Amino acid sequence: MAVIDGQPCAIFVTRMNVVAIDPATGAERFRFPFGRRGPTVNAATPLIFDGLLFVSANYGVGARLVRLGDRDAEPLWADDETMSSQYATCVHRDGFLYGFHGREDLGSVQ
Repeated sequence: MAVIDGQPCAIFVTRMNVVAIDPATGAERFRFPFGRRGPTVNAATPLIFDGLLFVSANYGVGARLVRLGDRDAEPLWADDETMSSQYATCVHRDGFLYGFHGREDLGSVQ
């Protein structure tokens, strides 16, 4: 749950999208593509801070940062090489995001 432009909003990461819903009416406020077909894990909790939304997943999905509006999400940044967390949710502190990049099940890289 989040408050966007003074209005409550439920944000969900689905298999193929990030979707924002008005909890009072069930109306969709916005959605954007996030995910891919095949084996993936969209397990990290979406982070909302400073009017921004950050989502991250592994298996080639990557991460996205968007600016939240009442009925839209403006893309600001997307990358699969910088932050691509398998399960763990990143932490926002003092203007920085901290988290784990990569997959634990692939073993160590020398």
